[in-house]
Amino acid sequence: MTEQDFKIFGKQNAPLIFYFHGAPGSIEDGILFEEIANSVGIGICAINYLSFGGQYIEKCAQIIKDKSQDKKPIIIGFSIGAMVAIKVQKALNNIADLYLISPAMPLNDFKIAKQMAGFIVFDSAKNKIASFNILIFASSIIAKIAPKFLINSLFASAPKIEKELFANFGIMHNQLWAMKNSFIDFPNAYKKLIIEYANWEGGELNDLNIKEIHQGNIDNWAPIELLQNAMPNQNVTIHDKKGHYSTLLAAMAKILQSTI
Repeated sequence: MTEQDFKIFGKQNAPLIFYFHGAPGSIEDGILFEEIANSVGIGICAINYLSFGGQYIEKCAQIIKDKSQDKKPIIIGFSIGAMVAIKVQKALNNIADLYLISPAMPLNDFKIAKQMAGFIVFDSAKNKIASFNILIFASSIIAKIAPKFLINSLFASAPKIEKELFANFGIMHNQLWAMKNSFIDFPNAYKKLIIEYANWEGGELNDLNIKEIHQGNIDNWAPIELLQNAMPNQNVTIHDKKGHYSTLLAAMAKILQSTI
């Protein structure tokens, strides 16, 4: 394992919570939660599953086993990282408490899916692979020469509250790391992950040990309707007038404080 594979934020040598970022994304999400993690005496082990390529499930599960110190793990999955967390949870035989934030759910309802931000990317990953490859190649070039332009393009249709967050240096800094990790450092792993998500049917959603699900009701990256269709019997904490990242910040604060 290398320093690209995982990073611990918050209190060192403390009980750990394991965090899976979105895609695009990076382990530097942990910076956003470090202050509150320190205040409650918790460490956040952010795992860069993109660095493991096709072996990400097995290697993520091994990190969690090695660092849990025989305690019941707590796993948090954000956005497409929720799919990763669900698959890792299955590999761990459902022993962990699972928290999902703004979870990207299977794109089984075309009518809903086509209205979501990112649909062009997911649709091309599933149905137009040549176009998808060109799109990722172009994004990789833009990420190198004009990363802020790429970020603003990706979030052009985001709700106002999300754009206000991006005016905050911390969020923009976090997204610059996300572009680098996904489009420059590990573009092939990122491509494979998006293809995997676009074709995901959600077979792992049955019999999950889910502790909490947090969802913003104006999130157009992970529409609440897809979540309701995929897991109709699950209780969901709704974050009113919040989008993708605004829900992440609110939910992480609540989860970290509740695990003391």
